[in-house]
Amino acid sequence: LLLIKLFPKWLFIVRIFWFSLGLVIAFHRNEFKKIFEIKTIAWISLAIVLFFLGILEWEWLIKFSGLNWIETRETLLDAVYSMTVLFAILSTNKILPLRNFIEKIGSQSFGIYLAHIPVTQYLARGIYHFAPWLLSQTILFTLIIAVAGLGLPLFGMWIFRKPLLKRVYGYVFG
Repeated sequence: LLLIKLFPKWLFIVRIFWFSLGLVIAFHRNEFKKIFEIKTIAWISLAIVLFFLGILEWEWLIKFSGLNWIETRETLLDAVYSMTVLFAILSTNKILPLRNFIEKIGSQSFGIYLAHIPVTQYLARGIYHFAPWLLSQTILFTLIIAVAGLGLPLFGMWIFRKPLLKRVYGYVFG
């Protein structure tokens, strides 16, 4: 735990476990699917339970810290929840709604990763300056930031795939 605090959250070293797990699963996807396929309902149910437990955990952490706000860090329960969601997805056999759409977005995840930070940051700053009343509407503000953080990078990638800009696509979106 102390080692993790030495590195900023955005640095890949903090996420090395997830990167490694992703590589292992990618290279052995069929073997993993065989293990998890028969327990789809259990994994999905566990993910739902852990989602709510995670909310309670963070509420507890904030309450007992004595602070109004604490920096977000991945907790053990967060990690278990993430792994459970991953296993729930692996356990499904093409029964997820919008699976093709999600897989297409997944193939563009690096470009989204590169572009979402400036998009969300400048949008939040714009809202702060031009529509500050939105900041008090937490759900609406979060929805706007999330949709723009995904949608604008995808739109940008679509624009950069056009023949005129196709040569620079790799430099902009990886």
